[in-house]
Amino acid sequence: MNRQFFGHVRAPGRGLRVLVALCLVMGVLATSGCSSVDRWKILDGSTAALADDVVMAVYVSHQSSDSSMSGYVLLVDSHGGVSAVRTSGMDLAQLVWDEQGLFFSDTDKDYLLTGQGLDTWASSKTDVQVAAFSKPGGGHVSVYNLGFGDSARDLGQADEGGEDLGYIEQVVDSGDGGSSRYDVAGFSSVTALCGSSVFSVSEVGDPYVSLAQAMGASQRTSAPVWPDMLTQIYPKPLSLEEGLKSVDQDSIGDYALRGSVCRDGSILTISANPMKNTNAALSVVTWPTDGRPRVAQPIVGPDGKALPVGSEIVSGTSVAEWSPDSDHLVWIGGDGVVRSTELSHGTTTTLWDSGAERIRSPYTTFAFSGSTVYVLDPVGAWAPDMQMRLRSHDLVTGETREVLTVKLGFERVDKGLCLRGIAIRPAG
Repeated sequence: MNRQFFGHVRAPGRGLRVLVALCLVMGVLATSGCSSVDRWKILDGSTAALADDVVMAVYVSHQSSDSSMSGYVLLVDSHGGVSAVRTSGMDLAQLVWDEQGLFFSDTDKDYLLTGQGLDTWASSKTDVQVAAFSKPGGGHVSVYNLGFGDSARDLGQADEGGEDLGYIEQVVDSGDGGSSRYDVAGFSSVTALCGSSVFSVSEVGDPYVSLAQAMGASQRTSAPVWPDMLTQIYPKPLSLEEGLKSVDQDSIGDYALRGSVCRDGSILTISANPMKNTNAALSVVTWPTDGRPRVAQPIVGPDGKALPVGSEIVSGTSVAEWSPDSDHLVWIGGDGVVRSTELSHGTTTTLWDSGAERIRSPYTTFAFSGSTVYVLDPVGAWAPDMQMRLRSHDLVTGETREVLTVKLGFERVDKGLCLRGIAIRPAG
């Protein structure tokens, strides 16, 4: 089995090590030149193009803790055929499939795959991805976890000059066949795109400590020593004062692993952080990006009692952009249950139980596309060449559909590969 677990680790050195298997469905490539590995078609990057029958894409990669990095982006067609593009690897890799095409990255390059071909350009970065977003005007912005300042500078990957950063993340701005990179401070537990800006929630740290103290932050006697702060990380702020938006003395991180949306200038997410003076295990969080206070509403069932689910559910949670109305947040937990939470009161109802538990299997993953949730999970017991199924459930009509079955077979190709990001073909 892959060496994987769920959870956030605040650790020195190379940074965030959230070791999880994330698979998103994508599609198949048409190409005129290719070779094969096992049953995969290995695509020639100069001739590959994204065919119409592509259904899902899956990123498999070595972990950053391995001695060397490598990976593949697997393209799965509607009949379960698999093609692959070799990469230099990216731990916790994410795929963005939008009207521009399929965007992904590795440690050396950025890629954009379309029906016309595969464009690549130089883009050196560290090997753990935090987030990736489509920019409203075109192009993409991505965030990567590097580590504490001394380690970053030892690696020769940190920006020279400027503030003395504590924990470092890299922001990469990609578009028009090129990219630029800069360092920002913080260890993101939530990263969100609001309008044309990217914001990060992280524990207060250098160089923001004195400013955060002036805004009410104080040290604690036990870890995490500092509360959370909200900072703007893209576009790069011109000053520390511009970058630091707010702090919340009661917060201690522990947010949905891959889950946040932005509405009306506020970040919405699910947190396992207990509310002050309550026993609620989970809360729905609204964090305005304009400096107003963060609000965390305890999540309760229709009977008003705390949901009988553990905080570990949040480690595998994904949040949907879609919702039935503006006062609800739809999310699927690590237990495979889709829920809808009322923002104003925290009242939560079950919309669908997929029967798949991400927290118990590194091969299970969820993805939202509009009002549809997709579930990729294994069929039967684990094996190096096990069969996997992709299902969809429409949250409006209640229809569940078996989309396809596939043998990804990545562990037969390289036992060090782990299931990482996935993406679904956009509707229309």
